[in-house]
Amino acid sequence: MAFTKLYLTARTAPYTPATIRGEWDDTAGAVTKALDPCKTRDGGTIASVARAEANANDEYDVLLYRGVSGPLGTQEIDVNVNVVIGVGESNAAANDHWHVHIYTTQGDSDTVRQTAVDHYREAAGTNEWPTTAAGLALNAAQSCHIHTTDGDRLVVEIGYAARNTVTTSYTGTLWYGIVKNSVIAADLTAAGDETSLAGFISFDASVAESTINARVSQGAVETVLRETTINARVSQGAVEVVMTDDANPARVSQLVAELLIPSVVASRVSQLVAELLTLTVIESRTSQLVVELLNAGVTPLRMTQLVIELLGKTSTYCGPPSLSPAALCGKPDVLAWLEWTVPMKEN
Repeated sequence: MAFTKLYLTARTAPYTPATIRGEWDDTAGAVTKALDPCKTRDGGTIASVARAEANANDEYDVLLYRGVSGPLGTQEIDVNVNVVIGVGESNAAANDHWHVHIYTTQGDSDTVRQTAVDHYREAAGTNEWPTTAAGLALNAAQSCHIHTTDGDRLVVEIGYAARNTVTTSYTGTLWYGIVKNSVIAADLTAAGDETSLAGFISFDASVAESTINARVSQGAVETVLRETTINARVSQGAVEVVMTDDANPARVSQLVAELLIPSVVASRVSQLVAELLTLTVIESRTSQLVVELLNAGVTPLRMTQLVIELLGKTSTYCGPPSLSPAALCGKPDVLAWLEWTVPMKEN
């Protein structure tokens, strides 16, 4: 897999280097979070990190956000990097400007593999952070050389260089996170709303992720049926976990399906389906399959089909009488396959 964007999440970083590498005068207010090429709900609610400075030096550098990527693959590439991140300064006299430092670590260690962008600071009077916070890109994309070995991580340190010579306290603020009002946010745009859109770091060529040896994949689909009632809903989630152990190979896969008709509480059917397969002990296999067929020609009717295979055990499924025939309860495995079709009214 590869990516061309990394989103600034509010999730805890997968690994936190012990040392902050950039030339920062103030790091006390900074947060360290995960950079993710995918926008997901666990990217966290959009939030902000703010830090004031009151130093009279002509340049005073304040770190706000340190992002750490997932493991990268082996590669050596030249790309141009840019950002669109929500930022703002409390007063035009603050003269806050981008300061970005990017490097890679040797795996999950505190050792720098390579500096990719070496302290990019924008000059005074150029692309100053706005007093009305909004999405802002760099004044120009920066050349970035990425040289990694499988498992290395990309670390991006982002903050501001305050270019004022007064001791007045001025604050710079940066926004991060993915979710707004329980909804995954769209990408932030230049001058876009930093409080409701997701900021990101972009690359003009693909950056390779690490080879996957163990995987957890999750997918979810929710479909609202076009019925006479808007409450009819089918939601389905799937989780697969693959464990690779050469000495004792084992696979665990799990499928979860829920059929929910909120308008008729008694008609709720919820089923958990799991397949546990141990390759060395075939006799221990237990598998179940759930299939739903929708009769589109007859709108208010739904046909639900449940097929169960139970090897080496007795069925213990006994639902409400209206949903589970009594003959199914306690049925021995003499009947290896049981088919049960139930037509149900949606409302």
